[in-house]
Amino acid sequence: MSGAAVTTDIDASEARAALARLNDSQMRGILAAIGAVIKSQTVHRIDSEKRAPDGESWAPWSLDYARSRSGGHSLLENEGHLRDSIGWQLRGDKVAIGTNLVYGAVHQSGGDGTPARPYLGFSGENRDEIERLVVAGMEDVL
Repeated sequence: MSGAAVTTDIDASEARAALARLNDSQMRGILAAIGAVIKSQTVHRIDSEKRAPDGESWAPWSLDYARSRSGGHSLLENEGHLRDSIGWQLRGDKVAIGTNLVYGAVHQSGGDGTPARPYLGFSGENRDEIERLVVAGMEDVL
């Protein structure tokens, strides 16, 4: 993904030890479920057009830019390309979530006079949902 991507790591040694006991197929299944959940969380964040993962509000459009937009445009979306481009990939024992759209990186980090409006990342609630998913997945296979 050349536009923008985010990764996170599991910090808890107990979780790492439990994950190490999974076979490759079981691990891929849990990682695939994590990827699907993170994609859903990210799409929801774009749809809600309100806040970055850390809870900070996104910067509004400049007045000049706002005058060029119609009522159907949101802060991050015009025709839905960014939203539709969000995807995830398994990379070994990791999941990467992001977009291959170059302007996705501008939205995420800012640039060219555009303020950052981060949509990739994890809120506390997102992390809790992923943790519950991992625990449930591990209970199913162990």
